[in-house]
Formats: sequence, structure tokens, C-alpha cells
Amino acid sequence: MFDHEGFEEVEKEKFSVPISSLNLPSLVTMDENQTLAEVHHTLHSNKFGAIVLTSNDCLSGILTERDFLLKVWGKYDNWKEVKASEVMTKNPLAMKPTDKVSDCIKIVSRKKFRHLPVVDEQGKPIHMISIKDLLSFIVDFFPKNVSSHGTLIDWEFLQVEDYGENFSFFSKDNDKFSGNIFKTALKRVIDNPPLTVDINKSVDYMIEQMQQRRVGTVLVTEYSTELKGIITERDVLFKIMKDFDSEGKSHVKSISDYMTANPHRLLYKHYLAHAINNMFRYKYRNIIVVDEDKVPLGIVGLLDIFVYIEGYMDL
Repeated sequence: MFDHEGFEEVEKEKFSVPISSLNLPSLVTMDENQTLAEVHHTLHSNKFGAIVLTSNDCLSGILTERDFLLKVWGKYDNWKEVKASEVMTKNPLAMKPTDKVSDCIKIVSRKKFRHLPVVDEQGKPIHMISIKDLLSFIVDFFPKNVSSHGTLIDWEFLQVEDYGENFSFFSKDNDKFSGNIFKTALKRVIDNPPLTVDINKSVDYMIEQMQQRRVGTVLVTEYSTELKGIITERDVLFKIMKDFDSEGKSHVKSISDYMTANPHRLLYKHYLAHAINNMFRYKYRNIIVVDEDKVPLGIVGLLDIFVYIEGYMDL
């Protein structure tokens, strides 16, 4: 259904379906007594960002790539031998298959979770809901307002029109949610300036800065102005922490060996729809937002987008 301005509208009750109606992938779990080396191998092999941990087959904890960054790096002489139970978030909040997706949306947004386990009546984990699962669920209701904008890789500033934002984010019907939210300019979603680190600094220094700022993404620059690449907490987990031998000794190289060079960027005038389409197609979770001179203004992640959208859903 469309409103008078051509934006798709969806009845909010459609977001209140049970979690069991979502097409969630099968779940891989590990025992909480397994080592971080074993957890790391499982995460790396499956390209997971988090793993559910169990005790006697029941949910006991969750361990994420953010935990490896903040709780593991630099904290142990040999992190590979540490048990997962020592680092995991114990007894995490979990949902039931009969709970509503709308409740998941509110919980993930307001608590800023990236993953939410789903357990059966006996407390056995059966699924894991991610931000991308929930964002995909929402976006699928608005095919024309999102997919029609396509992806943007090669663009020139002079070709980007400034349409302004003379529309309301709210439907005239309080029981509906409007797709005009996806035409929000990315400048409205930026929270903080990005963390930048010079390419000649050490990997240890870079990760210390990430830990101090408690951020999962860093922009790699040269001469303080030229953007050379991006490193995420997933790179720390899958690339940097992989460079430890069986005894836990580091063979870590330089920042340039681990960064993604020449990452995609979008202009602050581009839309949420552009960012979502790029992220879904190219399978990354952060987009760099730049000004007219292509100087980074901030980094917008899937969580930032999700929290922004949920703030206007009024579920």
C-alpha cells in the first residue's frame, strides 16, 4: 500500500508475527568449557560473529567477536588456552519461538544487541537472531522504497542531488509504518566522529585505541587526511588473532596487512536505502560516510541504521 507521496506503508501488526515465522538458519553451539582456540576456529570456519555456549545442552552464555576485541586481546599470556566460560556473557537474554518479532526489534534496538538467542521450553538454544535478520525482515516490506535506489559504488559529488527532507517519517495512520524512513540522509544517522589511526602505527596501538573507545571499527589513514583502509573487529578476530601459533605467540604484521584497502564510501546526502543495499549486496556491516572532499565524517553500521529506524516505528 502507498501513501499520497508514493511511499509504501505497512500495518504495524505485520511486525508482531511470532519468531517461529522467520526463516532463521540452523544453529551451531559449543560447550562453555571449550577453549577460545576452539571457539575461534568455529567462528572463523563458519564466518560467524557470535557463538551460543551451553552447559548440559542448555543456554549458558554467548561469545562475540566484540568480546574477543575487548575482553581477550592483551588480557592473557596465552588466550588460546582460556575457557570460553571465562570470557562469555553469562545467562544472556533469550527469546522463545512464540515471542513476537516486534519485541525482538525493540529489545535489540534499545539494548543495542547484535545477536539474540532463541531457546525452546527446556532452555535449549535453537536459533540465533541477528540484526541483519531483523533488518531484512523490515526491509522486505518495502521493496520499492529500498531496492529501487540500488547500490552505489562509483559516484561523483556533482551527480548527487540534495533532495532535502520535506517529508514526515510518520504515517498519517498511527497503525502503519511508512517507507519514507529509507530516504533519510546518512548525515542524520552519524553519532560520533570515526576513530582514525595512522597506517604506520602498530597493530597493538590500533587495538588499544579500539578498546579505549569501545568501538569495533577503525579507519586507517596516512598523513592524517588520506583514507587508506578500514579494519573491523571481525578483521581483528579472523585475520589478526589468526596470526598466533599453537603456543599463543604472536606473528602479527603491520596494519596494512590486515586492512580492507580502498573501502566503499557514501556521501552524507545518500540515503539509508543506499547504505542498506550496499551492505546487503557486498556483505559488510559498516559504511564510511564522507563529505564533498571525500573526507570521512563517520561510520554508519547496521546497528546504527537499525536503531535509527526502530526509533520511528513506535511498535
